[in-house]
Amino acid sequence: MADRRPGYKPSSRRPKVRRRIEWGDAPGSISEGTGQQVAAEASDDALAFNREWAFDLMRRGLDRLSSEYAAGGKGALFEALEPWLGGSVARETGGEAAFPAGLGPGALKVSVHRLRRRFREIIRSEVADTVPEPGDIDPELRHLVEVLARAA
Repeated sequence: MADRRPGYKPSSRRPKVRRRIEWGDAPGSISEGTGQQVAAEASDDALAFNREWAFDLMRRGLDRLSSEYAAGGKGALFEALEPWLGGSVARETGGEAAFPAGLGPGALKVSVHRLRRRFREIIRSEVADTVPEPGDIDPELRHLVEVLARAA
């Protein structure tokens, strides 16, 4: 994939390599036997970074959704329906689950459906802001789901 930085011109000349750095070159360097440990730590760091990125993305999405509901005068409805976003509320047919928001069973289902749909749209928009090409959105969303699944 070509670099798209403004003013970037690829060079046909390879940079000079002055000296190859070996593990034992630095004072207090890591011994050869711990190479796997370093790789595992790097993997853990990448996983921690990805997990933090995923949680931050979800927080921003929730904040944005909450703001939208509040701006539309539906802040109380958002507060009542928010537990359904994360799946922490068991699938119910209505009953007492509808009472906090003052909704009947049908209205509850429709409201939760709309809340989830809008949340997906917001998350998709947030991811779209972080990738260079529109075609990268779906793979990034799949990666987000994988990271969140590992964190659970």
